[in-house]
Amino acid sequence: MKKYYGGFWSRVCALIIDTIFLLGLSGIINLAMGLNFFQNDPSPKVLYSSLFSMIVSFIYCSIFQGMFYGTFGKKLMGLKLVDAKTLQQVSIGQAFGRYAMQFVSAICLGLGYFNVAINQKKQGWHDKAAGTLVIKSSMLRKLQEEEGILPKKKKVSAPAELKRAA
Repeated sequence: MKKYYGGFWSRVCALIIDTIFLLGLSGIINLAMGLNFFQNDPSPKVLYSSLFSMIVSFIYCSIFQGMFYGTFGKKLMGLKLVDAKTLQQVSIGQAFGRYAMQFVSAICLGLGYFNVAINQKKQGWHDKAAGTLVIKSSMLRKLQEEEGILPKKKKVSAPAELKRAA
């Protein structure tokens, strides 16, 4: 069964890709607000910039995971986020909840993330809480067929008349 699920390291790589993307986006936002990256300024401007960056992260993850089966990082790593029960696309609300729960996975010394390495279905705490799975894109249809969600592809054979003619 493990062959279907996105493994620990491919998910780490996807997270790194998304983090780099979001840091770049945050950098652009900070520059637009006239903030220096290395500035130690306790002004409200810094607070607003940080708050805005967090909101952009929530929106990015929620919309991409809810509408496109995953973020940019997951796409590049060949992964899809699906509902654990239906193996179909997650809702934006479900994706939002999953993203919020990632903070819990991280705050507890990262144990919620490390659970991916030891869990049979490669679920982190945030996946379990949101009822999601991260599946290898190439294996999603096969898993759906095995779980009876999609009918198995039937082998198409030639009509009897064509077989006799050959």
